[in-house]
Amino acid sequence: MMSARTSRSMLFIALAAVCSMQMGCGSGTAGDPVVGTKQGTVNVEGLKVGVPEGIIKDAVLTFVLDEQPAAKSGGRNQYLSRTKDSKGGQFSAQCKDGECFRLEAIYETPISKEKALETLTKMLPTAAGAPELRAAGEGNATAGVEKYDCGETIVGELFLVEPKSDLVRLVAATDKSKMKKKKADDEAKADDAKDADAKDKEADAPKAEGKSE
Repeated sequence: MMSARTSRSMLFIALAAVCSMQMGCGSGTAGDPVVGTKQGTVNVEGLKVGVPEGIIKDAVLTFVLDEQPAAKSGGRNQYLSRTKDSKGGQFSAQCKDGECFRLEAIYETPISKEKALETLTKMLPTAAGAPELRAAGEGNATAGVEKYDCGETIVGELFLVEPKSDLVRLVAATDKSKMKKKKADDEAKADDAKDADAKDKEADAPKAEGKSE
């Protein structure tokens, strides 16, 4: 007969396994834990660029799929958080090919740059570098937007309430490598469509000649 201690140990292991599979308690990218609480939820401040889309998709109590057509352009899925972070920000997660390639935190009440950089840093995977502000003339000239390089592939953005302001209304982190892949895929699809159109025209040409005779 199985002892009570052994039964409890096996129950604990089983619950841990369920947590890992269903609650998003496991890692997103390698070495990056995503903290979940209970089934159907996830800690918005624990999300990082590059986490599997399934973690966000399964957190139905924390995130909802944005059904607007614009939110699905380019074959992506966008999820909006039902909850807010400790600074009052609502999160938006954009996913494609099973991964989150962009995270945004929108603040109805703007926050300071210092707090905004805290949010940006939390969005970054372990492999990313610390945010470094781009110098003027290096792609950081957009009025009201400060851009930060976070390693080789990730760009951080602070959207200010107005140019030269110290208050931030939106924080974003984007994996450029995923964006490049998306652009290459779109270009390939456009080329395929052109080739198909050209073939159709070639096939129709003999028919048109026959009619003219």
